[in-house]
Amino acid sequence: MEPMLANQRASFQKLLNYVWQHSSFYRDFYGSQGIKEKDLSEVTVRDLPFLTKQLLMDNFDAAVTDSRLRKKDLEQWIQEHPDPRDNFLADFIVVHSSGS
Repeated sequence: MEPMLANQRASFQKLLNYVWQHSSFYRDFYGSQGIKEKDLSEVTVRDLPFLTKQLLMDNFDAAVTDSRLRKKDLEQWIQEHPDPRDNFLADFIVVHSSGS
């Protein structure tokens, strides 16, 4: 495997394992499509089920990997802090887009 492809594969595997361990949404979503933790090292991008923006937003609180992030709190914060230089919880830069 080419070094660049090997690095991409390693980065993908690291991300996949991270979301499996830290996001109940992704663990349940992938599991419902037959993906098992023991198989993660063999899973490719093509093996992952299609995920719509709507489904992700409907499950935002379970999808995020940091429990400090809650959709309701973020939506309220965006309304109250229009300056993009303000950081949410002092740790996060929030970018809001109404586009797809």
